[in-house]
Amino acid sequence: MKKVLILGGSGFLGRSFVDHALQNPKKYNVFSTFHTKKIKKYEHSQIHFNFSNEVNLNRLIKSVKPDIIINSIALANIEECQINKSLAMHLNATLPSLIAKICSVESICNVHISTDHLFAGDSLTPYNEESSPDPLNFYAESKLVGEQEISTHYPKTIIARTNFFGGTDCQSDTFFQQVLNASNRNKFGLFDDVFFSPLSTNEVALTIFKLLENQFQGLINISSRDSISKYNFGNLLLSSMQKSSEGIFRRSIEDVSNLVLRPKMMSLSNKKLVRTLGKSFDFSIKNSINNALSSIK
Repeated sequence: MKKVLILGGSGFLGRSFVDHALQNPKKYNVFSTFHTKKIKKYEHSQIHFNFSNEVNLNRLIKSVKPDIIINSIALANIEECQINKSLAMHLNATLPSLIAKICSVESICNVHISTDHLFAGDSLTPYNEESSPDPLNFYAESKLVGEQEISTHYPKTIIARTNFFGGTDCQSDTFFQQVLNASNRNKFGLFDDVFFSPLSTNEVALTIFKLLENQFQGLINISSRDSISKYNFGNLLLSSMQKSSEGIFRRSIEDVSNLVLRPKMMSLSNKKLVRTLGKSFDFSIKNSINNALSSIK
């Protein structure tokens, strides 16, 4: 049995990692951290932890003695990253670098969750693992530094570039939930000129644990085979729920003047993923949506 420590286990993506590991009790002994409060429904070791310094991190890892660390901690709000650059750099780069150094010394399997925001967004096709990053904002810049630090200190780390939606106990402010909550009285505008290739959080968790079982190392995109606009994603989601799309409307990112600059094309190629794990990991957007919906019904 492997000890797995999920950093940020109470977060949006972290909960799916906890869920998946707890569903396999013969394989994994699960530990996770939370910042403000425990997740009541989970029966496993939950540790309150503040990632303010290296000493605390060392103490945590020496106490748990994990075989695997999955780091799902990040500051992902793009506007907040632009305002609070020191916090963004700490959570998105410094902390992952410290984790990688410790994992290298202790021979711990390390998983780092990266992003699809790393590119300029002017490509006509999805980005692959060989594409050259060209960050447009500080969120992407800090995440890229995190990747580079990890690759320097512990290249055996799984660095997963991804975008995800849905999840267990979805927060009301997520993109996924905002689409579901849209109505005639509460309209939600979706960009028809921003493209991505997301997966449900359940599928991201499934894929990460399969990569661990296969002893994969290095950089990989965890994404859908489909590239879709945010607007078309919203329509597909509402159609899957047999709900009217009257609550969403089409808009362009060019029309929003107060947004921090973002890439229009964020879609990631999943070809390496399929070569690595097989065709059962050739996820479609439609199936990913159904997977996410099944977890919140």
